[in-house]
This record gives sequence, C-alpha cells and structure tokens, in this order.
Amino acid sequence: MGRLLGMVGTPPLGARQMLMDFYGLAEAGHLQGWGMSGFNNGRAVYFGRSSAAVQSNPASYETAVQKCEKSNSPIMMAHFRRDPGDACDITQVHPFHHRDYVFAHDGPIERPGDLAIVDTVPQGQNASERLLHWLVERMIPADDATTALIEAIQELKEKMEVPALTFLLTDGQRLWAYRESKDKSATLFWTEENGKRVICSEPLAPVARWKDIPQKKLFVFDPAQVAPQLLTV
Repeated sequence: MGRLLGMVGTPPLGARQMLMDFYGLAEAGHLQGWGMSGFNNGRAVYFGRSSAAVQSNPASYETAVQKCEKSNSPIMMAHFRRDPGDACDITQVHPFHHRDYVFAHDGPIERPGDLAIVDTVPQGQNASERLLHWLVERMIPADDATTALIEAIQELKEKMEVPALTFLLTDGQRLWAYRESKDKSATLFWTEENGKRVICSEPLAPVARWKDIPQKKLFVFDPAQVAPQLLTV
C-alpha cells in the first residue's frame, strides 16, 4: 500500500515535524517514487517529486520540506508510492495535479479506460491520474463540489469494480479525505494539532491523539471551519 499525508490550516503550517514523522513510514517496499505538493497564490505546485525511492535521496526530501515550510500554502499533501510492478517514471508519481486540484490515491483501479474524460488528456497512463481528471470534470461545473464528489464516487462504484478507493483530494481551499477498501489494513486517520488538521495512512506520534476515518466516510476539512464535515457515501 502507498502512504498518504495531508495537512490543512492557516499558513504557515509548521509542517516539518509531521513530514519527518511521515518519512519514517517509508518502508523498503516504497520504491516507486514520492511527491509533495501544496499551493502558491492559489496555484498547485510541487515542493518535491521523484520517481526514485524517497530513501535513496534524503536530501531531496529535506529540500521539499524546506520549500513547504517557506510557502504560504494552507494545504499540503505528500505520498509514498508502492507498486509491485517495475520501476516507474515520473508520470506515475502521486500526488497528481489537474486544474489546480491535487490528488493522491491508494489502491488499484480496474479498467480505468472506462472512465470517460471529455475535455483533457492526462500526462501519463496512471489510472489514478485518469480518475482525478474524471472527478474534476464533474466537480468544477457543479454548484456544490462536495455533493458532486459524492455523486461521482457513487457512480464510480456502480460503473466498475473498485477494490480500493482511499484518497486525498484538494482544490486549495478545502481537503476531502475518503476511505474505502476491501483490504481492512488500508487505514486512514486524522488528528488536530496546533490549529491544523493532519490526515495520514497511519497514526504518527503521539499515536493516542489520532482518530480513525471509517470505511465509506468522506471527511471535508476546511481551514475556515471549526470541525471537519463528516458525510456517508
């Protein structure tokens, strides 16, 4: 399984400790690249991204952490990729960006070609990137992006077999966190620390303060709201 990390709050996020704790989750199997993203004046940017294992170049991860620290981003996202296949190229590496949406996903998608996208062409052949384009096409024109996202998830599950649909998605103003997987070990947790909300695949220290995100639940984290919104999908 891949590893997901998201943070939401008022800049500066003070993300260093969480990012270094997250680095500790990278295991020997996470050899398929890593990425760290945020926002600069409302535009999605990469703080760091590589198709190599994050452990192979700690200095590049440190550089990404420094860029994140210096940014005015209210939301950041990081991902360690794990795939049983061969070494990947950079177009396979999460998070993916599309029209200033940022997306990281944990799990396979069967028959991604069934996800018809009309207006855009993904940069690579990754199924998760195609899923991002498919979701954004439904969310951007909608009156309420969260409602459109819920409807899209329901349509996706009706249309095709989805063994795992655990993801983080953000438009730079809020972050959506969803967990659903047939593999019960594919977890997602969240906590609040110093005014920021942190979402991660596994609890980071201190463990006791982390709360489980249940299966088939969509959390909406908004820096302007006191508590996250919890919705059943």
